[in-house]
Amino acid sequence: MQKLKRFLLLGGALILVAVVGMGCTLLNTPGTTPTPVATQPPGQTRAAAWVQTSVADFGSGTAEGVVAVDVDGGVLQLAPEQTSGTYTSPVVNADFPFNALIPHWQVDLPEGTSLQVAARYRLGEVEWSPWFDMEDIALFLQDGEWFPETPLAMSGGTHFQYRMILSSPDASVSPTVHAVTMTYLDTAMGPTTIQAKGFMIGSRSAGGVPQPTVISRQGWGADESFLDWDPEYEPSRRIAIHHTVTTNDYAEEDAAQWVRAIYYYHAVTLGWGDIGYNYLVDRYGNVYEGRTGGPDVVGGHVYSYNYGSTGIAAIGTHGNMGGSVPASERGISALTELVAWEAARTGTHPQESWLDDEVEIPNLGGHRDYPPHSTSCPGDELHAQLPALREAVWQRLETYLWKYHVEWLTTTETLPPTV
Repeated sequence: MQKLKRFLLLGGALILVAVVGMGCTLLNTPGTTPTPVATQPPGQTRAAAWVQTSVADFGSGTAEGVVAVDVDGGVLQLAPEQTSGTYTSPVVNADFPFNALIPHWQVDLPEGTSLQVAARYRLGEVEWSPWFDMEDIALFLQDGEWFPETPLAMSGGTHFQYRMILSSPDASVSPTVHAVTMTYLDTAMGPTTIQAKGFMIGSRSAGGVPQPTVISRQGWGADESFLDWDPEYEPSRRIAIHHTVTTNDYAEEDAAQWVRAIYYYHAVTLGWGDIGYNYLVDRYGNVYEGRTGGPDVVGGHVYSYNYGSTGIAAIGTHGNMGGSVPASERGISALTELVAWEAARTGTHPQESWLDDEVEIPNLGGHRDYPPHSTSCPGDELHAQLPALREAVWQRLETYLWKYHVEWLTTTETLPPTV
């Protein structure tokens, strides 16, 4: 078990929104005239929300063992004498092609009752995705409404549908669904990943461990008018790995649009003011700057553990859902380089862990490793790759770090600072 150490290393209703962003950034070198830097194509986001919240709204779907009741304008509940039932919404034809879909809902759950929510989408006129069970995606409660951590992502979605299963151990009590919203986004218009790779953050080393090149926020097309977040800082002590529930067969040029979709969802839909992850990594090995502010900025990726942690999201679906695959070799290689640099920078041993209220949490772990363990993120496939990732990171640290630093990382003693 790793003890705390002194750090010795350096440094129904439809709502439409259309937003256009991006401007020119200037580099100012002391004693020189500011030089304009080439700008990216302007990023655009279209957003819409389809809402069901009345008896008439819910009446448009199909129900088995579930009824719409005229309470508080309209709710869904189990039918009398029923302990389980299913409600399926109508198929909704979206107003525009979308590449991100977010179900979110308001529900009262008396003790012992449960609600399972699933969603799917259609590409074109015939090809439906599998049902995506929201229980397999990190969920959190905000202002009385349940939200997933990330949108479901795809290319060219045209239709969508959701399904709910209500359950109770006692026919006298039922879950009560007050509202369901299906938010969908189109962030395809903007810089491609190929264009984004022309805007890299300069590489710097940490104790001799090189930083991998990182696509800047300007590079992937972050519309900074969405930014409404004052950065906070705390030295990072641990690294949490996530996955984004994105389709896995995407072309390299498409990844940047899903970074923009997650950014809009976190910053605008949820009102967080910025993207939650510190970094994102795609299956081609590209690394994207996430939350603004640089190293040690506090992110929004693991509830109750954001302070002192770095969140890295693998762009893909890596377990617990249809079409899941392990993280790619190039993606794991990029994760190895990024995590090794972060570990060297912060003095974090990737193979050790720490105790929190008698729960052992790896210094380099998955989202699911953090209490209360309410998510399968980063998926079974990627979670199974973490032991090998820890070993690869450690080998990289041994390759680049001074022997003194390697020995220091393996000791529980507090060593005196170097002069």
